[in-house]
Amino acid sequence: MSPNKPYDLTKLIRIEARKRPSLVDKSRFAKPPKRSDTASAFVRNLPDFLKASDWRVLLDAIANARRKGKPIFWMLGAHVIKCGLSPVLLDLMKHGLVDVLAFNAAGAIHDLELAHLGYTSEDVASGLDSGQFGMARDTAEWFAEGVEFAATHDVGLGEGIGQAILKSKAPNKRLSLLYHVRALEL
Repeated sequence: MSPNKPYDLTKLIRIEARKRPSLVDKSRFAKPPKRSDTASAFVRNLPDFLKASDWRVLLDAIANARRKGKPIFWMLGAHVIKCGLSPVLLDLMKHGLVDVLAFNAAGAIHDLELAHLGYTSEDVASGLDSGQFGMARDTAEWFAEGVEFAATHDVGLGEGIGQAILKSKAPNKRLSLLYHVRALEL
């Protein structure tokens, strides 16, 4: 469709919602948890359609992998860390539900800042406008320490950063996933 040519509305077909197939039905809604519910009861009461089904698929895949003695790989982006979900992943790690943890350099930067500062995630829009986005000197130095360790010990970047955090005096290192990977020897 050309931006200059209006859409031909005569091709639209009006239907009744009552007659159209729908993906969501009130009978399939989640049931609110009770105080006495276990985590598995909570999951059982989640809806089993659209994206809610993905949660069940993930949990089933983890349980299946464990039953078969297969490793559990977690691959994630930086948002999982910067949105405060590290404690959930740490708990999964401690319960043996993470064998390999992989994330991008942005995730490593958020992890480093959490370890050293206890906070992370700058305001991208204002940082871009001012020319300061991603320009924190101390963050770059912490990252460089991890890169140096990885290069001199012939290990991956995540292991290098985790080892650098482990050896550092970072006051919040227990918030770091990479620290725990090294400390737990995953």
